[in-house]
Amino acid sequence: MSFTWENLHRAMYILVGRGTQRERLYQAYVHNLARLQAQDIPAEMRSDFILLSRALADSTSGKGTRQLSDEEVNAFLNSIVRIYDVVTRYQPILPLRHSAEEHHAGAL
Repeated sequence: MSFTWENLHRAMYILVGRGTQRERLYQAYVHNLARLQAQDIPAEMRSDFILLSRALADSTSGKGTRQLSDEEVNAFLNSIVRIYDVVTRYQPILPLRHSAEEHHAGAL
């Protein structure tokens, strides 16, 4: 799995966790998304990522999210989900260890 996908995947778990939307956005950015560079993101979502990164650049102090309106926070959360979706599409599909038929045959 790619470094980009892993960080976005971890960010998704933060986004569905505890806390306000603003707190979860802050945590996802600081702990995962800030590790990524614009060139790590597919071209079709790169501008959204750059906008997010610029808005939250000083998030290490928490100021980045406090300056955002509720609508902006919501828009950034949606952007993260869309970026994750696009990056996930680029991930290789890993083969299953056993087919469903093999699993059922072994159970008999």
